[in-house]
Amino acid sequence: PNNAGFTIPRKTNSVFGRVTYDFDRKYLFSASVRYDGSSYFAENKKWGVFPGVSAGWNVHRENFWAPISGIVSNFKLRMSWGLNGSDNISYNDAYGVYSAGYNYEGQAGIRNTTIANNDLRWESTHSLDGGIDVGLLANRINLTLDLFRKVSKDRLIDKPLAAETGFSKIKTNYGTLINKGVELGISATVLNYANFSWESSFTFTYIHTRVGKLPYNGRDKNRILGATVYDEGSGQYIEVGGLAEGERPY
Repeated sequence: PNNAGFTIPRKTNSVFGRVTYDFDRKYLFSASVRYDGSSYFAENKKWGVFPGVSAGWNVHRENFWAPISGIVSNFKLRMSWGLNGSDNISYNDAYGVYSAGYNYEGQAGIRNTTIANNDLRWESTHSLDGGIDVGLLANRINLTLDLFRKVSKDRLIDKPLAAETGFSKIKTNYGTLINKGVELGISATVLNYANFSWESSFTFTYIHTRVGKLPYNGRDKNRILGATVYDEGSGQYIEVGGLAEGERPY
């Protein structure tokens, strides 16, 4: 961003470590951790720790699988959990902006045009995924099924402010967003010759998104933004739109 004519570049530093374990190509395990820092956060909020673990079991490599291996050539169970971070802010969001050109009683002046929030911290997304991989007929047909749940906490959003504050909004960590879904993938090798092959694939994805916990503000479902409209069915005024607990995000 450009602050008072000076360009302030985004700087990030990361330290990454990973450990993997494979026993007889049957039992797989991996663990990793990232330590990320962003120059756009205030001094005491620059760093975040983001771990992850995963495990897999190649069931088709077990001895008891041999009788059906000609039909089901691959069968793998897997699960993973991870924590990811986002620093989707500008330098001005954490440190504020003072702008020139706001004269007062004929005198040159400056004005605080973007309010600082030194408490901004990394937005974090907790991801849990469980899946199955199946290969049929020497893996000419492959099926994958994934069930997932992602919870984004401390979301970085623009929170509206009352007009008497002199500011329209402030960047803040606010609330939780929950995504749950399923993904099904099917692929097949229809033809496979020396100089020609034909593969087809199909993917189906369903995602259910809802707003999770929001800070208490005295409104129904702790709604922010939105509007009040008249509901003819109930004969009452109701709140709609914006962000509200248990509802779809706008």
